[in-house]
Amino acid sequence: MADMSKGTLDSGKTQLFVLLTVLGGVLEFALYQHT
Repeated sequence: MADMSKGTLDSGKTQLFVLLTVLGGVLEFALYQHT
C-alpha cells in the first residue's frame, strides 16, 4: 500500500514537471513571436 502511494506521488511530481516544462516552452515561444 505504501509503495503504491509513493508511486502515485512520483507520478504526480513527474506530471507537474512536464506541465511546467511545456508551459515554459509555450511562454518562450510566445515571447519570441511577439518581438
